[in-house]
Amino acid sequence: MEHRQSFVPERGVVGDARHMVAAALADEGFGGEACFVATVLTSELVTNAVIHAGGAFELVVTVDDDRARVAVEDSDGRLPQLGRAPPDATTGRGLKLVDAMASAWGAERSTTGKVVWFDLAGRR
Repeated sequence: MEHRQSFVPERGVVGDARHMVAAALADEGFGGEACFVATVLTSELVTNAVIHAGGAFELVVTVDDDRARVAVEDSDGRLPQLGRAPPDATTGRGLKLVDAMASAWGAERSTTGKVVWFDLAGRR
């Protein structure tokens, strides 16, 4: 099952995206820790899209028999990289959280920009 919603980078968009993911996963029978992890990681991907792409983006939640995937599609073709933020930096650690908490994650260029995604293994 796929859930898809478009967003523009405006005040409250990260919270709106978190709510969309939580509702989509709840509709598919996910709850508890998986839903919490998905919303935290969604915050990271959406924040990156807002900061780096700066334009509208699409959030896609796909659930199948063995995983949930959350993907952010934006118009910026630059692929993200795991950063090494200095200790006093206030940004630059989001993808490390995604890398540590997701079952898998990745980024690919698309015909309109890029897609950054993460998977959570298991269902319900």
